[in-house]
Formats: sequence, C-alpha cells, structure tokens
Amino acid sequence: MTLYTLNSRKPKIDATAYIAREATVVGAVEVGPMSSVWMNAVLRGDVGTVKIGARSNIQDGCVVHAHEGQAVEIGDGVSVGHGAVLHGCTLGSNIIVGMAAVVMDEARIEDWVMIGAGAIVPPRTVISSECLVLGIPSRVSRKLTKDDFAHIESNAKEYVEQTKAYRALKQVV
Repeated sequence: MTLYTLNSRKPKIDATAYIAREATVVGAVEVGPMSSVWMNAVLRGDVGTVKIGARSNIQDGCVVHAHEGQAVEIGDGVSVGHGAVLHGCTLGSNIIVGMAAVVMDEARIEDWVMIGAGAIVPPRTVISSECLVLGIPSRVSRKLTKDDFAHIESNAKEYVEQTKAYRALKQVV
C-alpha cells in the first residue's frame, strides 16, 4: 500500500481495514473498521477530506477526491464498484455504486440506494433512500426490492470476507 502524508495531512487507517499494496491513499483520508481499498484505487485527501465508515469497500480503479473545503463522506456497508468516481459527495450507509458510475460534487445519496453501472449523478443531486438510480443523467428507476436489500448487504459482507484471503496473498516471482 502507498500511504502519503501531504502538508501535515496524514491518512488514518483502522487496524482492521485492508488497503491493497497497489492502492494510493494521500492526505486527510480516514478508512474505518473492516473496510477495504482495492488495487489501483486512489483516495486523495490532499485539499479536501475523505472519510469511509465501517465494512465499506472501494474497488479496483476507483477515484475518490474533493475540492478544497469539501469532503467525501461514505457511510457503513457501502460498495463502490470498479472504476467509479466519487467527487465531493456524501453517501449514506448500505449503498452500491455500480461500476464506472460517477457521483459529483455536493450530491447526497441517502441510505439503501443502488446506483447502476455507468450512471452519472449530477452535482447537488439528492437521492432518497430505497431507490435504484440509473442513467445519464441519473434518474430514479424504481424502489428497491427485498432482493436488492439482500444484495447490498451480501456485497459488503463478501468484500469483508475477501480481505481475509488477500491479507495472506503471496507475490509470485
């Protein structure tokens, strides 16, 4: 893992969190208990701040950043899919952000939301709880089902479990 202190802004990583060796974490970034940051993800707290709750996962190739004076806040049990971009936004708990989705400045996503792959959530958008959001620009498609709630929970749980195997990973030369 690559952790950088920048202008006295230092990452705070919970002892139970997993940060992949190929991830980059810079500055005022907090990663909570049992959360994970995967390969080639970049979390930049260089001018803004990034705070990630418990049991959340930032998957391969994600970018998380904020402008000066802004924050990215991510609650508990959040799964951020491969290649997603979060910029200056707030995500509640129990959310899936689909692969290559973008959530922009000052957007606020409430608890229990699924954002579809490739969706773009424009600046200052508020997404209410229990919705599936799709499209460019994103729109509420429908209310979540019982199966959706179960999928959100199992996805976060799956990434907590995967970290156990990755902690023991040996590099093959």
